Amino acid sequence: MRTMNSGGGAMEENESWGVVKDRHKIQEIFERMVSKNMELKILIDEVDVRFMSRALRLNPEEISSLGSEPELIVEKLFPDMGNSLIQSSSQITLEFTIKDHFCRGKAKYVGVSSEYPYFGIMITLPRALELAKERRREKRRTYDMPDFVSVEFSIMGKGKVYDLGVMDCSMHGLGILITKKDFDLVRLVKPGDRIRDIVLYSENAMIKVDGVVRHLTKMSTGKYRDSYVMGIESPEVIENCKIASQQEDNNS
Repeated sequence: MRTMNSGGGAMEENESWGVVKDRHKIQEIFERMVSKNMELKILIDEVDVRFMSRALRLNPEEISSLGSEPELIVEKLFPDMGNSLIQSSSQITLEFTIKDHFCRGKAKYVGVSSEYPYFGIMITLPRALELAKERRREKRRTYDMPDFVSVEFSIMGKGKVYDLGVMDCSMHGLGILITKKDFDLVRLVKPGDRIRDIVLYSENAMIKVDGVVRHLTKMSTGKYRDSYVMGIESPEVIENCKIASQQEDNNS
């Protein structure tokens, strides 16, 4: 059974729902979304239409305009009419998929973010998230994303070679962990910068790609608190992951 959403897409029927209400757990979920610049759908309840966006930044309490709770900055909505509709909405619903779980939660519009480079829409975090494991009816792809564990690259004009860990990797790009020893990198790059010849290492494969810095996000909770995640977008990952997966298969 399939249900059609208002945005025209089809969504598999989900297993039974669970609810997450722990504030820190919800914040960790959205930190992961920001680190991967993940796509989400925003349903404006009054018009029952879904708009597309991506998670840009999570402002912790100390810098949030809300003061007592964190806020999420998302890209401007598509189609564009959503950016005006959301301003008069009393409530919105966020929908996204993370780790094979379909998630949804209620949020509210806060305002417009005009802070460079995080231009977009500010919204509250949901106070609760409903989660359901998605049923996969399609066969798995013939290739998998390699489990990249580290990257190496240098910044043009600088002698240092950065050897950094990979927090997550998707078909769209990478979330690279920047710890204290490499904080100088945070001062050297900004969203929009292009980094060439990024070497990605998995256990059994290596690929080289170029990428564009999409965000630099400071982690406010968890094991890597006060470290940064640098989001790198690289269309080359999509093609190269096929080659790397084949290499892993040949070496296994």
